[in-house]
Formats: sequence, C-alpha cells, structure tokens
Amino acid sequence: MLILALFALALAAQWALVALRAPGGAALIAVSGRPARRMALNAPGAYSGRGALGPFEAVVEGGAIRMTSSACPDHLCVRQGAISSVGQSILCLPNRVSITMEGDGGDGGPDAVAY
Repeated sequence: MLILALFALALAAQWALVALRAPGGAALIAVSGRPARRMALNAPGAYSGRGALGPFEAVVEGGAIRMTSSACPDHLCVRQGAISSVGQSILCLPNRVSITMEGDGGDGGPDAVAY
C-alpha cells in the first residue's frame, strides 16, 4: 500500500512539473552551433536548411515546432515529435542541427527543488 501511495505521489509531481512548464515564444534553429533562424511559434511556417549530412526541414504549426525531415541515418529527431515549452530541445547529432525553445521562462525561479 505504501509503494502504491509513493507511486501516486511521484506521478502527481511529474504531472505538476509538465503542466506548469512555461510555453515558449520562439524556437532557435542552429546548425553546427551557429544560429540559422529564429521562428516565432504564433504563426505557422517552415524552414529548410542544410546540416553536416544534408538537408533538413522544421515546421511550426499549432504553437509548436517539429523536425519533419533530416538527412540523418536514424531519424530520431523526426520521431521525437513537436516541442512547445521553454527549455525543450530537438537534437540531430549526426546532422549537427538543434532546435531550442526560447522564452521568458515564467518568474525566473528554480525549475525544481530537491531535499
């Protein structure tokens, strides 16, 4: 019974952290560590670029951004899906492309506190 209660408490804490995460205002797309494009999440759009291995495409829709194609061998970046909250990122290491959510992050306080 105690294990079940602890598990429920852990699930509630995880839900609270996800639900209270601040929405992002823009996404920064970088190629080989250099900023390539900043895209606002309040308007749909697409960006096509070229990474270390070849072309990639990122699409903004519904207040989130996702990688729709990449020249990487495993396509983990495409399968990751869309991101929309400050601090989230999509990384395509083989193609050297990153998408990072930017925003004010709320009140600037700590993300979490552990004792």
